[in-house]
Amino acid sequence: MRRVSQAAFTLLLAMLFAVPVMADQDKGKRAKKDKAEKQAMVIPAVKRTEKLELTAEQKEKLAAINAEYAGKLANARKNAGVQLTDEQKSARKSALQQAKADGKSGKELREAVQAAVKLSDKQQEAAKQAQAEMKKLMTDATKAVSEVLTDEQRAAIAPKKKNDDKQAKPKKQGEKKREKKEKQAE
Repeated sequence: MRRVSQAAFTLLLAMLFAVPVMADQDKGKRAKKDKAEKQAMVIPAVKRTEKLELTAEQKEKLAAINAEYAGKLANARKNAGVQLTDEQKSARKSALQQAKADGKSGKELREAVQAAVKLSDKQQEAAKQAQAEMKKLMTDATKAVSEVLTDEQRAAIAPKKKNDDKQAKPKKQGEKKREKKEKQAE
C-alpha cells in the first residue's frame, strides 16, 4: 500500500511540474509561429527585386530590410484594424455583399462599404493615422531598398511611365455614354 501511495504522490508531483512547463513550450511555439509569419511576409519593395540578378551582399541587405520592415508593417496593419461595433460589422458585411452583387469593385466597392459603416470621428482619425504610419513605413522601406540597388537595377523595377501620345487612356463606360449624349444633344 505504501508503494502505491508513493507512486501516486510521485505521479502527482510530476504532473504539477510538467503542466506549466508544457504550457510554456506551447507559448514558445506560438511566439515562434508569429515570428515566422512576420518573417515570411515579403514587403512589396523587396518583392519587386526578386527578378533581378543580385549579388550575395545585396541579397543579405534586402533580407535585413525585409525583416526590419515586415515586422513593423505587420504591427501597423494589426493596429490599423479600427475597432468596429457589432452593428458596424454587420453593416460592413451586408454592404460588401450588396456592392459585389451590384458589380462594384476597387474604389467604388470601398466607398460603398465605408458609407455603410459610418465610422465615428474618433474611428476615422485612428484609421487615418494608421494609414499614414503604413504609408511612411512603405516609403522608408522603398527608399532603403533603392539605396541597395544599382542604377540599372532601379531602372529595371521602376514603374513604367506611359507615353500619352502613343497610348491613349481607355475611356470608362460612363465617359463614353456622356460623350455620346453630348454629341446627340449638339
